[in-house]
Amino acid sequence: MSTVLIIGASRGIGWELARQYAEAGERVIATARDDAALARLRAIRAAGASRGMRDDVFAKLGDSITESGSFLFDIGEGWYELGAFTALEPTIRHFRARALGDRNSFNRPSECATAGWTAGSALDGDPASPLRRELAATRPGYAVVMYGTNDIDRDTPDGLQRNLTRILEIVEENGTVPILSTIPDRTDRAEAGSLALAMNQRIRALAAARHIPLMDYWAALQPLPARGLDGDGIHPNVYRGDAGGVLSAEGLRHGYNVRNLVTLLALDRLRATR
Repeated sequence: MSTVLIIGASRGIGWELARQYAEAGERVIATARDDAALARLRAIRAAGASRGMRDDVFAKLGDSITESGSFLFDIGEGWYELGAFTALEPTIRHFRARALGDRNSFNRPSECATAGWTAGSALDGDPASPLRRELAATRPGYAVVMYGTNDIDRDTPDGLQRNLTRILEIVEENGTVPILSTIPDRTDRAEAGSLALAMNQRIRALAAARHIPLMDYWAALQPLPARGLDGDGIHPNVYRGDAGGVLSAEGLRHGYNVRNLVTLLALDRLRATR
């Protein structure tokens, strides 16, 4: 059994995918939008349109799990197999079409995604922070945000919440829709695992309070072998060691492949929501 996270499962393609996978015996994590979230989405988009944000661009904000070439890079290069998710092809084409230098949103290195970073790192030197530089460089309609794995070692849940709140304020004020993500487990030591749960509680609460999209990556990883983690118990594993773009049933037994699918589903649902 694999796990599929469907965002926007109350209607349209999300509902149909959830139905098909449930009938096939897969474990489906389905989320639906609420009216407040829809109103917030529209308000941020309207502000972004007036400021020149681009609906076919997304930024990547995070640590090594986001900086990694296993996260979305293969999608940007065209090295992917969608398996049962061929309905995501138009969304992939939509975001690949916008050139960012010689790259696109999927494979462009981000100024705000670096190994070892905490949420506070994105804000260093503000207002000349890496976060603001990345937003200025890309003018993104969306931003995928995932911090917390390194905060476990170097900060507290309160500190993560404080810094994430400021990140989200800046992103939203920019006219960019944030897509917040929970973090994977930490199985390298018991204390780190407990803190990962606490960090994720803060992340979910922030998304709910601000009425912004949430990808519960942690939940999608739970049924996978080793919870989708590599041997270090910190970073996600990837199919065949480097095939993060394979979204087949076998590929989706691996952490990075699941993150790539969850992110594509989120982008697809947001692109379809007006």
